[in-house]
Amino acid sequence: MTSSEETFATIVDCMGPIYLQYATWMKMKKLDKEIGSMEKSLNRQNLEVLLENEVYRACLDQNDLLEKVNNISSKNPRGYKDEDKKSKETKETKRANAKIVVDDANEKLIVEINENTKLPLFLGREGKEFKEDGTFINLRPFTDSKTVSHLHAQIDYDPKQRVYQLLSIGRNGTHIDGVAHVKEQGECPLIDRAMIQIGGFRMKFVYC
Repeated sequence: MTSSEETFATIVDCMGPIYLQYATWMKMKKLDKEIGSMEKSLNRQNLEVLLENEVYRACLDQNDLLEKVNNISSKNPRGYKDEDKKSKETKETKRANAKIVVDDANEKLIVEINENTKLPLFLGREGKEFKEDGTFINLRPFTDSKTVSHLHAQIDYDPKQRVYQLLSIGRNGTHIDGVAHVKEQGECPLIDRAMIQIGGFRMKFVYC
């Protein structure tokens, strides 16, 4: 390449950015003319009316959306289906199944507790006529201890906590997991495989 050709190439390279800036300026000038002609065709009053209409239309769209949202939330605040709500209520009120077994290697069944079991459940020793409203479980086939009262413990179900609770009603108290409980202490929640001791006889409360 000769020196004159190199000089021409250098000039072309330098003119590139200038051409680009010039083209950009021409486009901006053309756009400015278009804006000017638009301002002339639309007077200030018409422009204000146009803007007011656009704002009003936007408000209507927003109110329509709010109305739809309010309708949905008022019909179903949490977004649950009716079937899901009924299923949840049934699950919360359905009684948990459980059983009481002898606390030994064989874990012989004493009583099974389910939806058909009439609560409260009374644990005690046969001897007196049972007059309470509930189900009586005679412990005599499992122990001959004289310290077991005729009505020694009462078991009921708390649907809110979904847990069975034991109330000691016998004279000699009841031990739950090694801790003594008497009637004045109120109900004691029964956890899974809780150990219940009545008059030296030990049982396990098992959730199924």
